[in-house]
Amino acid sequence: MDTQKLRVRLRRLDEVLNYLRHVPSVTLAEFLDDRMRQAATERQLQVAAQICLDIGASLVAEFGLPAPDELPDIFTTLSQAGFIPAELGERMVKLARFRNVLIYLYVETDPKIVYERWTNGLNDFDDFARAMVAFIEKHEADNKESPQ
Repeated sequence: MDTQKLRVRLRRLDEVLNYLRHVPSVTLAEFLDDRMRQAATERQLQVAAQICLDIGASLVAEFGLPAPDELPDIFTTLSQAGFIPAELGERMVKLARFRNVLIYLYVETDPKIVYERWTNGLNDFDDFARAMVAFIEKHEADNKESPQ
């Protein structure tokens, strides 16, 4: 497994999350009045969710896990295989469904939900990243111990 590719994706996720955390805070009312801020926030949340999905899909493929019927269920597969805790898997499924709304149901996107995800939902990404770093470190340590 090429853990370097996972690390590159995790670095990009960190960049996106840092951007979202360093955008000046505004009230919900200010957010609702600022279409540019809404669009930028939506895009960054979409990118962050896509990075997590890409990491999950690469693990599913690399380890021959059952392919999920729907993309958000990648996280269910990862939790069932022990890559992430079940509770985190459930949160990530919701996050992936949120990403699907941003991409496919953009007419129905509620800016209040985007604001809520931005102001209170970034920890889901952090928790996923921590779980992936722990997996990478364990995988690399196990491969150093076993002969090639």
